[in-house]
Amino acid sequence: MLIFSSEYGRSQAAAGSEPESAPTSQPAIPLRYLVHLEPNLEAERFEGAEDIQLQVRATVRDITLDAVDLEISRAVLRTPSGELALRPETDDVAQQLRLVAEQEVPPGEYHLGLRFRGKIHREPHGLCFVPPTGAPDAPPILASRLAPCSAREVFPCFDQPGLRARIQLSIRTARKNEAVSNLPTIAEQPVGTDKVVIFAEAPPMPVYLVSVVCGELTAVQEHLPTTTLRILTLPGSEPLAQYALGLTKQLLQYYEDYFDAPFPLPKLDQVALPSPWSGTAIGWGAVTYPSGTVLLSPGQTTLAQERVVFEQIARAMAQQWLGAFVGFASWSDLWLGKGLASWIQAKATEHFHPDWKFWLAQTPQLDDLMLNDAGDGSQPIQRPIHSPQEAFQAYEGYAPLKTERLLRMIEAFVGEAAFHDGLKSFLVSYALRTAQSQDFWSSIDSKSNREVAVWAARWFTQPGLPLVKITSQCINDRRIVSLEQMRLTLRQEAAAGEPEQWTIPVGILNVAPAERTRYALLQKVTENFETGHCQAAIKANPGALGYFRIWYEPALVGDLEKRSDLLDESDRVNLLSDVFATVQTQRTPVSVFMDLVDRWRDDRSLNVWRAIRHALIALDQIETGDSGRERFQSCVCTLLGDRFERLGWEPVAGEPAERSQERADLIETLGHFGDRAIIDEAFRRFEALQKDPAAVPPSLKGTVLRLVGRYSSDGTFKALQELARKESSPADKQLCLDALGAALDPDLVSMFLEQEAALPNMNLASFTIILANVAKAGEHADLVWRYLKGRPDLLENAELWRNGDLVSALAFGLNTPQFRQEFLSAAQNFSGVIPSSRLSDALMLHDLKVDLEAAIEPALDAWVNKRLSGKAPDSTPGTLGG
Repeated sequence: MLIFSSEYGRSQAAAGSEPESAPTSQPAIPLRYLVHLEPNLEAERFEGAEDIQLQVRATVRDITLDAVDLEISRAVLRTPSGELALRPETDDVAQQLRLVAEQEVPPGEYHLGLRFRGKIHREPHGLCFVPPTGAPDAPPILASRLAPCSAREVFPCFDQPGLRARIQLSIRTARKNEAVSNLPTIAEQPVGTDKVVIFAEAPPMPVYLVSVVCGELTAVQEHLPTTTLRILTLPGSEPLAQYALGLTKQLLQYYEDYFDAPFPLPKLDQVALPSPWSGTAIGWGAVTYPSGTVLLSPGQTTLAQERVVFEQIARAMAQQWLGAFVGFASWSDLWLGKGLASWIQAKATEHFHPDWKFWLAQTPQLDDLMLNDAGDGSQPIQRPIHSPQEAFQAYEGYAPLKTERLLRMIEAFVGEAAFHDGLKSFLVSYALRTAQSQDFWSSIDSKSNREVAVWAARWFTQPGLPLVKITSQCINDRRIVSLEQMRLTLRQEAAAGEPEQWTIPVGILNVAPAERTRYALLQKVTENFETGHCQAAIKANPGALGYFRIWYEPALVGDLEKRSDLLDESDRVNLLSDVFATVQTQRTPVSVFMDLVDRWRDDRSLNVWRAIRHALIALDQIETGDSGRERFQSCVCTLLGDRFERLGWEPVAGEPAERSQERADLIETLGHFGDRAIIDEAFRRFEALQKDPAAVPPSLKGTVLRLVGRYSSDGTFKALQELARKESSPADKQLCLDALGAALDPDLVSMFLEQEAALPNMNLASFTIILANVAKAGEHADLVWRYLKGRPDLLENAELWRNGDLVSALAFGLNTPQFRQEFLSAAQNFSGVIPSSRLSDALMLHDLKVDLEAAIEPALDAWVNKRLSGKAPDSTPGTLGG
């Protein structure tokens, strides 16, 4: 712990000036951190020491830092005239450390010296104990997860995104270990059987981007002229990391070109941590992932698995510029990091894999987002953040997806080139500084003539989304379109009251050859626009670029149906999506949507099929517990039968990747809806898979496993568990675990939960993922709640309630009134840690499901009965939106 004994003079000489973006109300701000850590994994504790170079900007008697669960053993303020002892006062509720001096401290630069002890957590926050996998004697790994507000669990600091400072770390670890942090290693000092690893100093950065990993890891790497790229894994997994390394190199070049800025650090390390590590943890220059999301078996992967890896790495790499190189001033502006990075990841995906049709493939998630955003609990993307708990909840759930969609809409209106120039200007202006949301919009306006700053910002500070009702009339063979905006609500009558307004760039397309989209900027509640001659059909929001719903008058829908052969794939998908949204919000009869499904059930587009599939599954949830569910599922199988006959089970050599995805989706859907022939064939193929790993192609492996898991008997369930145990690929092992959790047999699921909970390396964060899957995929929310009631050690642990997927699955799926009341009462005790929007969204969806059971089940059952009886259901195309 003597590593800082000679650092005072060096750090004083190296210090920079006060950060430009430092909050003016902050009496003391950091300029530079020197942090040394000595972890003891066996004791699950660590010791630390640090030297913080401070700029004190006003006369003070105390200095307040952020700290929680840290024991302070020494605190001194070093001045040119000597050391001044400080009395530490900790407040773990406020998560602050107050250091009180016996005399006033005048303005100036000082060095704050601290020694402290802290905890190594089994859950993913602060310094974390990552349990070993595989061999029982495999050593654990130490890893950090500091975003958004857990740096204060590792060392006392100014844990605010707007306070950037230079940071240099060192850590003591076993000699055999690889140590990773934000910057490269510059020295190693042997200490007995250990070593002290000293890392280079990082440029000014917020403390939540600090990263540290220590463990027996090995690397695959590539040295580029200015940057070293490494993927670190457990020994023996190097071949699985080659795909991630290759795409990292591609993405680095793409981002450097797109941002017109080189990668800001000399290296980028990406660490694949063994399960049960939970989620991606972003550090500047060092990122950690669950191994299943970055490691792929060569030649044995599916397109879906490749997409997961690509999108995870692309998003994490984008945050090396957006959020790190350019920071955000407060947690209220978090979207400038995570949201912009998510949007850039989408652009990178489109650039490298246009065949994936990223934006179209995202439609089911977009539909879920818009439905949630229509609820009373909708939160704006940008809102005041007052506490660490609020920071944890500030940008979870659907917020990144909404940001992606808003930025795409605004980019389409501004123009891609002008928007790109504005983004590059933003990066130049705020490099190694922090920015606010308005700074970004001003940068966009500086490169365009659209003047979007005022109205674009409102989309981020206002909750919900608009519904645009479109009607038209012809006057002297010229079509006059009337657009009326209102907030989209879950019930039509809920729209009453003071109207909320947006400035909406509504694209309008005359559906005819060689026509182009024209924009109408809807700034009032109602406005009229001339769109051309009356012969063409009108498609609003072509390409689905806008983040709003369209509610067509009946005649316009009839025109679109007649000209569906001229509609682009994205417009067919968008029309289905808008129609079903008006069914869910009780503005359109369900029979209208089912007629559209019946007519388009053989559409060759994968994304049209997925839009249909997503809606049918939502309707099946509404039918759950109803006597008509079995007939509805039988009707779905009848509707999709011809599509399956065309595709079959066997892949065709040379077929497009979309066909293999469609086949897998279709087989799983038919199996989900109870097609006996499909289920029997899935079991037959599972038996073959146990004898020969190559018996089932990778594109169908997950489908077969999930169907077998869903309908498994005791013997099949045990065979699936054995397969999970043998799988070497993290991604394939996760497929097996997901399949086990989806079993419909409650006895098997109960046994599975007991077995997983008893595993020696299972931590709570990972177990909550299993619980969420059982509650949702296995339709066992009541069973999960009953299990948790018998495990008060879990139910009363705040970490369990942090899992938004589990909270959502219970809030939506619990059907027993007593259980729902117990759940809501328990949730009140953890309101500070529960992802609040996830809870409110799920409760809203449950209430909506109950409402729709009464509102649309009779009409849906009537449509199904006519279809199964061989009679064509009444087709009423003129009622859409009416």
